[in-house]
Amino acid sequence: MTDLSLEALRAELAPIRAQLADLAPIRAQVLDLRAELSDLRAEMAPLRAQVADLDAKVGPMRSQLADLDAKVSPMRAQMADLDAKVSPMRAQLADLDTKVSPMRVQLDGLPLINRALIVLQQETRALRAAFNDFARTNVTAGEIEALHVDVNKVQAENAELQARLATVERLLEEMQSRRP
Repeated sequence: MTDLSLEALRAELAPIRAQLADLAPIRAQVLDLRAELSDLRAEMAPLRAQVADLDAKVGPMRSQLADLDAKVSPMRAQMADLDAKVSPMRAQLADLDTKVSPMRVQLDGLPLINRALIVLQQETRALRAAFNDFARTNVTAGEIEALHVDVNKVQAENAELQARLATVERLLEEMQSRRP
């Protein structure tokens, strides 16, 4: 080769050598990183063994979980079925509650009706007694007729209250018979 071509090659090699010199610290870093990687691999070996151990333990647990899921799935279906069956019952219960509400109001008035009946019965007895007393005395036909009207009025009120009491007692018996 000629000196000229040798010089040209050296000139071309000079920048490449400079670049190689710049790469020397990077090579050193690569060697350091390879050493660290080797150390990390050595540290990972026991960890991989632990992971394999845990995986061996988790495998049966996953199987148990799948078995439990298989058991729970029909139960969820049963729950949904029961919920579907209960829904109309809830509506019926709400309907019954709506029907029972007025009955409760009537039941709340039951003691008042009883007291009113007792008072009316007492008044009826008193009016009959008074009527009988008046019948024995000289009383005018107008007075007797007025007493008859009063007695009839009290008896009508008494009959109405007794009918209401019977209705309330019947409703009470119906409510009690519907209780579970």
